[in-house]
Amino acid sequence: MAFGFLNATVGFVLLMLGHHPGYIPAPRPTTPFTSRTALLVPIHNEDIDAVFGRVERMARSLADFGAAAHFDFFILSDSGAAAEPAEAAAWLALART
Repeated sequence: MAFGFLNATVGFVLLMLGHHPGYIPAPRPTTPFTSRTALLVPIHNEDIDAVFGRVERMARSLADFGAAAHFDFFILSDSGAAAEPAEAAAWLALART
């Protein structure tokens, strides 16, 4: 047990210092985006406000980065007919913002 703790501690310290062999910093794009990406959000009987709140935060983050025009969101719902009106209303509200 002590060995496991020591191993985890050394790995954590190396990771924080950026010397861990598994640490690869995210590259910054050197050229503007030239393609589009579909962001698929599958849902099944989930809290609609929570789902669309997360989608809104993702969209705002992309907009803050200046890349929103290169991403399209698609909500893939398998929740059933009872949830359709609420999901459609949430999507329309999000699309208007």
